[in-house]
Amino acid sequence: MLAQIVCLTYIVFFALVFDIPTTAIPRTTHLYLLVIAVVGFINYRREPLLLQVPIIVACLVAFIAIAAVNPSVAIAIPMSESVRSAGAWINASVSICMLGACIVAMQIDLSRSTDIASELQKALWKRQFRLVYQPQVDAEGKVLGAEVLLRWTHPKRGEVPPAEFIPLAEQVGFMPQLGTWIITEACRTLADWRADESRRALTLSINVTADQFIQPDFYAALRQAVDRSEIAPDRLKLELTETVFVNDVDAIVTKLLLLRHAGFAISLDDFGTGYSSLSYLRQLPLNQIKVDRSFVRGVAESRRAAALAKTIVQIGHDLGLDVLAEGIETEEQHRIMQAYGCTGFQGFHFGRPMPLPAFEQWLAEAQRPAPQARVPAMA
Repeated sequence: MLAQIVCLTYIVFFALVFDIPTTAIPRTTHLYLLVIAVVGFINYRREPLLLQVPIIVACLVAFIAIAAVNPSVAIAIPMSESVRSAGAWINASVSICMLGACIVAMQIDLSRSTDIASELQKALWKRQFRLVYQPQVDAEGKVLGAEVLLRWTHPKRGEVPPAEFIPLAEQVGFMPQLGTWIITEACRTLADWRADESRRALTLSINVTADQFIQPDFYAALRQAVDRSEIAPDRLKLELTETVFVNDVDAIVTKLLLLRHAGFAISLDDFGTGYSSLSYLRQLPLNQIKVDRSFVRGVAESRRAAALAKTIVQIGHDLGLDVLAEGIETEEQHRIMQAYGCTGFQGFHFGRPMPLPAFEQWLAEAQRPAPQARVPAMA
């Protein structure tokens, strides 16, 4: 955007001071303003920042003004006719080529988005997506449930990393549909567990993206899935990231209150890594915050990281919330976060994300009573 502002300023200055039109040779340098406007639009499509909008508008307004009234300034220093004559052809040709290149870039970007959306839709139809479950335990090591994570096994590319396909799904607006499928599958699993005494009290945590959460029918669809599966709403924990609150906070809080009143558990994921957490944390009807793995990773090596993690846990307790530490990979990290007061834990130290059959087998082993020491018989 800084480059666009500099180019805009330079082109307007050059057009008004040096490229003075005559009856024989028109002004042509202002054609580059259209190129800057189109480049700004492409950038805005890729990353919608509000500052980009006035730059685009300024380019278009400057182009219209210069093309319509042929303005000039008192300090104008017109170029020679021979230079302007050659420059008119060069400017017109180059600006048209640049505009053509921008159009091709937009077409490629649009086609790529369309291809991604089509591929994701086919993946859902062909059952290429699958869910894996990562255990969550309490301070005493008792299994609380699991976090449901999404995986994509592509027929040609193999395992596609979530960090690669989830942002693409969000970009093309596919996450609401994919999120509905995740909710349906999670509810089906909880319904199956309801008949088993050892699994009846377990919870499943599902990640809800911002574009899924703000859908007008999100609450109704969620409630319908839970009612159809005949499970208690508090068995399903909704994990929201702080990006949700970039939207209208009041509207988000109203929807959260509705969910909380209906019995759903609500967790704030990746706490401390997003948008001004403390400014709105007191407004949110949460049950839990999750300490991001970036804070947990360094607690055993860095005094500063340990102080930050301890402070986050204390904030959660002061607000009456459960605090779960994610990304626990070592016993030392577990011991430290437990000493700080975390009530829940998740990470490779307890179990990696695994398919449902493997998780249920892991769960059966975790819930099996420890063998008691044999007491020798009295003589």
